[in-house]
Amino acid sequence: MVGLTVFCDFECPACRNFARSLRHLRLDHPEISVVFRHFPLSSACNSAAQTDFHPHSCHAARAAEAARRQNRFWEFHDAAFATSEKLEDATLQALAKVVGLDLDRFNTERRDAESNFRVNADVQLGGQLKIDGTPTVFVNGRLVETKWLPYLREIVEHELGNAISAKKHVPRPSE
Repeated sequence: MVGLTVFCDFECPACRNFARSLRHLRLDHPEISVVFRHFPLSSACNSAAQTDFHPHSCHAARAAEAARRQNRFWEFHDAAFATSEKLEDATLQALAKVVGLDLDRFNTERRDAESNFRVNADVQLGGQLKIDGTPTVFVNGRLVETKWLPYLREIVEHELGNAISAKKHVPRPSE
């Protein structure tokens, strides 16, 4: 198994570009596990953000958590990164509708303690890992310096090859 952990901000232009690459990688390699972690570059929910670079990113992160609770996280993720609109309340509502969320539940859950807790937990983890920008990617726990799709694909495929090789080797009792 190959695991990717990705720290992103829904208003980050580099994350938007990376999201397209990640989507292709997920489609080409459904056997990889991708864990999305929120790291909004907004002082509203991230004390490490000295400036409020992305003022709607905390709200967008909580909205994505509400979508996760309706099993539509990746659909919401892809729609949020695909839009050119600012991720203001009206846009978040429209995205929720497009991906088929129960809007009443979505509006309640994106403002509740659980969504806030999940975003804050990701931000705290990012702080412990000394994340200083987005996107930040880890493959099997190791920081990947590049987000360029061909290179990332090569790393993932190498790791997949290692996982397959490890499964094929069955030690004999004498080993």
